[in-house]
Amino acid sequence: LSAGRWLRPQDVAVASSIGCPRLLVFRRPRVRILLTGSELLPAGSVPEGFRITDSNGPLLQSMVLRDAGVLPSLEYIGDDPGRLRQAFQEPADVLLVSGGSSVGQEDFAPGVLAQVGELAIHGLALRPAAPTGLGRCGSKLVFLIPGNPVSCLCAADLFAGRALRRMLGGS
Repeated sequence: LSAGRWLRPQDVAVASSIGCPRLLVFRRPRVRILLTGSELLPAGSVPEGFRITDSNGPLLQSMVLRDAGVLPSLEYIGDDPGRLRQAFQEPADVLLVSGGSSVGQEDFAPGVLAQVGELAIHGLALRPAAPTGLGRCGSKLVFLIPGNPVSCLCAADLFAGRALRRMLGGS
């Protein structure tokens, strides 16, 4: 992306023809998606007992691709703070953590982020995405996104989507 738009082959050719050997461009951000919740089954599975099929993973993947992010991974973490802590250290520009952001016994994401990075905001006066959290872990932006699918959609689109577009020089 350059000047707020995607570079096409003809843009590169025109720049070269007018003696512009270099263009300022933005690298597509690498986005990792972490899905918490031991009750989650992989997307496309048939729900069984107390276990539910993941819908947030496909939603977040689609949003990241829409906003030109690169998806190196989507990982099911379960309700394991140790695995979450380790996953926070993996390389990425942006980390989307789905679920585990509220205040229940199994909601470890805010505490883990506060331990390994900075939890700048947790809890918004926003319905249906009140348990959203925002912070940093090293240089990466971290978005704690509620596990409820409608809340996930609202929080991801309002905050993470906009951040990705800004990282690419968009408005």
